[in-house]
Amino acid sequence: MSKKKKSKKKKGKYSKVVVGLILLISILFVTAILTIFYTTGLEPTTLIKYFFVFVIGELWLVAGIKKKKIRQEDDMRGVDETYENEDRMEA
Repeated sequence: MSKKKKSKKKKGKYSKVVVGLILLISILFVTAILTIFYTTGLEPTTLIKYFFVFVIGELWLVAGIKKKKIRQEDDMRGVDETYENEDRMEA
């Protein structure tokens, strides 16, 4: 019984850590860019552009992994999305 509780507790922890780290890194990046802009008067547009492309890509991948896991859990429980969507459309 205790093993089941531990596994449920750890579930989803990876994605939360990744999103938290990305948020922290983004805040640090914006702070550094503002400091650079204030001291030099130049805006590193290419660096900013590709940093946020990277961030969006990472978040998109984490969301895709999470979505895949949710679908797998629904398949294991026998939940069928097509029937649920049809019921919503009829109501």
